[in-house]
Amino acid sequence: MKILLVEHNQQIIRKLTTLLSLNYLVDTSPDGEDAWEVINLFEYDLLIINVNIPKLDGIRLCQKLRKNGKQMPILLLTEQESGISKRIVGLDSGADDFVIQPYEEDILLAKIRALLRRGGSILPPILEWRNIQLDPVKHQVKYENKLLSLTPKEYSLLELFLRNSHRIFSHSTMIDLLWSYEECPNETTIRSHVKSLRRKLKNSGVPDDFIETVYGVGYRLKTFEDTDQPNVITNQLSSNSNGNGNGNGDGNNHIQVVNLQEIDPNIMDILQQSQSLLNARVSILEKVVETLKKNEFTEEWREKATLESHKLVSSLGTFGFHDASEIARLLETTFKTDQNINQEKITIISKQIKKLRTVLDQCPLPPLAQEFSQNEIQKILVVTQELSFIEKLDIEALKWGLQTEIAITLTEAKETIEKSKPNLILLDLEISKKIEECLIFLVEINQRKISIPVLILTNQDDLKSRVKISSLGGKGFLSKSLLISDIIKTAINLLEQAIPKESKIMIVDDDLISLNFVKSNLEPWGLKVKIVENIENFWQTLNDFCPYLLILDMEMPQMGGLDICRLVRSDSRWASLPIIFLTSHRDPAAINQAFAAGADDFVNKPIVGSELVIRVINRIERVKLLRKSTEVDPVTGVIHRNRFVERLISYLCLAERYHHHLCILVVNIENLTQIKEQYNLIIADQFLMVLGKYLKYKLRREDMITSWQDGIFVVSMYPSTKEGILPRIEKIFKFLKYYNFQISYDQEIIELQAQCSYGIAQFPDDGRDIQSLYDAAKAQF
Repeated sequence: MKILLVEHNQQIIRKLTTLLSLNYLVDTSPDGEDAWEVINLFEYDLLIINVNIPKLDGIRLCQKLRKNGKQMPILLLTEQESGISKRIVGLDSGADDFVIQPYEEDILLAKIRALLRRGGSILPPILEWRNIQLDPVKHQVKYENKLLSLTPKEYSLLELFLRNSHRIFSHSTMIDLLWSYEECPNETTIRSHVKSLRRKLKNSGVPDDFIETVYGVGYRLKTFEDTDQPNVITNQLSSNSNGNGNGNGDGNNHIQVVNLQEIDPNIMDILQQSQSLLNARVSILEKVVETLKKNEFTEEWREKATLESHKLVSSLGTFGFHDASEIARLLETTFKTDQNINQEKITIISKQIKKLRTVLDQCPLPPLAQEFSQNEIQKILVVTQELSFIEKLDIEALKWGLQTEIAITLTEAKETIEKSKPNLILLDLEISKKIEECLIFLVEINQRKISIPVLILTNQDDLKSRVKISSLGGKGFLSKSLLISDIIKTAINLLEQAIPKESKIMIVDDDLISLNFVKSNLEPWGLKVKIVENIENFWQTLNDFCPYLLILDMEMPQMGGLDICRLVRSDSRWASLPIIFLTSHRDPAAINQAFAAGADDFVNKPIVGSELVIRVINRIERVKLLRKSTEVDPVTGVIHRNRFVERLISYLCLAERYHHHLCILVVNIENLTQIKEQYNLIIADQFLMVLGKYLKYKLRREDMITSWQDGIFVVSMYPSTKEGILPRIEKIFKFLKYYNFQISYDQEIIELQAQCSYGIAQFPDDGRDIQSLYDAAKAQF
């Protein structure tokens, strides 16, 4: 249930949100005009409005809402001295009830429950589904009289499904109904909550998964009829495996309807890409049935049917459709060995092919390519047993586009790491009574081939512990008393420092064995490797691939590594590119030659894989630090304007050459001057840094953002069109309109909103150079 509290008194807001957030989803609005805008954007089950709010008072807001057809229940908050007449006016204006302040909490909650019941359809006080009971008054869920421990979000999901048993809920509808506008979750987060609810119900003994996924649409509650039907399709294909040609008996084999949620995500991607091919193979078998019915079945059709059935046996088995794979195998045997396919067998074959079609029809359609995609979602594994901490952290993480996975034991954490491969781990040292177990876990994580940064959470903070944890590979030491927003910001900073996924390495060597050896050692560490065996392709590959680091063999027949190194150093674009030499020479003269030509490091042949990996990763980390110091604006944390312009010119050249579109987004922070005057420059700078980082995380990884001038950000998006990016941009700025950024200053928490205007210009339609595009976008403020 979502409630909007329209109140300007911060003390009352804190008191009421603390009281109501235990059972309801609460948004707040400071005045009547703001509330009117919010109500038109989001749906609410109840409005709690203070009569004396500014700009548009509570009574006039009630009148405006009812005049415009808004029918949700309204509860007015009035003062004792406001008098009976004002309360009567409020009720006549459309309010359903009122509460006199100061109020008793029990009376307020009782009135809210009554209005919520009155506002919707009349429902039983306890919702039931088989042996599950949900008590909306006590906010408890029981299965067979055993109490279930659900998070508030899991409880809300279950209540939503039980109250609307015949409705399918899309992701966007669920967001509108169950999340506040400040949280703004993505689809991955919703799937994570549904998965967690399913798991808890299953662990509590609930026999059926009654939350059904309707692929491409959303989720719904299975009806009794759905769950009573066995999850199988009868298979009556006659068994021809003995080769005697009789095969008239009906078997009792079954084909299971596969639970697609259990398929590995990587396999699911391949399944989606292969779906058209699988459908084509079944279509051929359907045509075979037609030829059989028309008595046009030839040897050519037999060979084709046998071949397609054989291919389906393997592919369906790979994707987990084992019973469907068995049907395909029996079809293959039938077509291959049965020389007398009579009418009865044709009927059986037709039924089995229809079952194969049924299996493929349950597969999700391949996702449409989206021009404007979000950053690859960063995953944080939180290892703790503190449920209140988990809930707060989850909400804050969602605001920044981060996904959280939860583990309540170290064993569960290890399993989650293998399955979901998180980008960062938050480890609560109190997860185990023996701290040695946590330290062993930390060592194991640090010794993985691709290590994961670990942040330590604890109530204890002493120098000895910090030193020990740092020596074992811990990347940070955070107190649980910190603000959740500060913990998330620390996590984001650590994620930014990690080696970027698929950092690009280019290797030039005339020995293919050496090239493949280097590649096989580097790729498992998340590095993207490009090998060049033919030196003639070097320069073109260098400019197209744009590597982080270049590895050169010192001696090659056409052109030596020293010559290539000098050539690279003479080009202004690649003068600072790190270069590592591979050489069999160990004498000082050869090594001096390499450094004189511009090398940064060298690795001796024969190559030792571990040494190569350490040298490459260390060099990449230094490159990152150097680039960060030279490219990043220390105030806002985004790219320096000069570096931004250099890269943007390159993108404009690419857009011109390949006839692509490019968009420029210009963002103006209208209240920056006001923040400086009300507070100080330090707070204003912190605000700009947090806002810049937020925009960076909400945009694509390949998009660039810079601080163009004080209070103005510019974003370059290539390739993209206005039409492609506008829905995402509008969603970001609608969220910013109501989100409060928390700034820590002098032991005080200051909440600031970003009042932004923005404009978008598209190359080449709105301009062909940076200035004209900037002016076109700025003109839209």
